[in-house]
Amino acid sequence: MKEAGVITGSVIRLNMKKFKKNYVVVIDVDVEQKEVDHIIDCLTNLPCLVSCYKLLGKHDVHASLLTESLEEIDQIRDMIKVQKGVKKVWISNSLDVVGCFPENLVIKPTENRTNG
Repeated sequence: MKEAGVITGSVIRLNMKKFKKNYVVVIDVDVEQKEVDHIIDCLTNLPCLVSCYKLLGKHDVHASLLTESLEEIDQIRDMIKVQKGVKKVWISNSLDVVGCFPENLVIKPTENRTNG
């Protein structure tokens, strides 16, 4: 349907119970433009990452992650804050649902992979 021009994209809603994680974390990062790719590389290396991409607008980088604890959220935030060029890190979270665009999913094998 996308190739035919009927739709422009889709959104996936993940069932958090299958991931056995407590928090869906949304991170927006304001960063100097020349460091955007570096921040995306840092986030892409996190095993809990669901999606990550550049933005045009209020923030420069957007990421969605699945975490087990508030402490883990703090650790991720602190890791991002010390990266070169980071101006500000914005964190918000949800307890039950994450929506993401399939073309922005980060899919790589991990040891902790969940099989439906």
